[in-house]
Amino acid sequence: QYLGATLFGNSRGPRHVRSTSRFGERVTMVTNATFLCKDNVLVQFLGEDMRRHVKKTMKALGVSIKDLFGSDQPRYSSFTADQWREVTKKIDAVMASKTYEEWKPILKEHDVWHVVVQRFENMMQDEQVHATGMLVDVPGLKHKLFKAPIYMGADQAIPTRNAPHFGQHTQEILSEIGYNDEALERLRKAGVVR
Repeated sequence: QYLGATLFGNSRGPRHVRSTSRFGERVTMVTNATFLCKDNVLVQFLGEDMRRHVKKTMKALGVSIKDLFGSDQPRYSSFTADQWREVTKKIDAVMASKTYEEWKPILKEHDVWHVVVQRFENMMQDEQVHATGMLVDVPGLKHKLFKAPIYMGADQAIPTRNAPHFGQHTQEILSEIGYNDEALERLRKAGVVR
């Protein structure tokens, strides 16, 4: 099965890049994909147009286009999914060989467009999160919460109270669907509900 046409406008690359997200098994357009560094930092390459970004990206990674693709001028659109999987696997291994702090100056030197993918545990300190006003105070909580990132109309989806405690509404919900007090007690004793 060959992959024809283009992916997102003028870019040449695999059409089904989301078959899996497991490193070593996935199919990606290597100039516009997420890679895991040695220190578990995720780096998203932003080179949407493969033809424009592949040379500088591969040069930064120390990988020859010929060694990676089998030709100095490969026809990306004729690659099979299995070929793209092998290319991606090789780049996964290269990116995993260094920490992001090691990659950062190399990628900058070669003008490889990229960003670090933020992890949830780092979001509260992220300057962009603060600059966009994504954190809000909620009455009754000591910490801030994230508001919805997308606005649909004039109303903003801003949390106004904390979430219920685990099991807080179990009795009301099960009662509404027909469980009586005796049945609820059996579920509690069996450890099914609190």
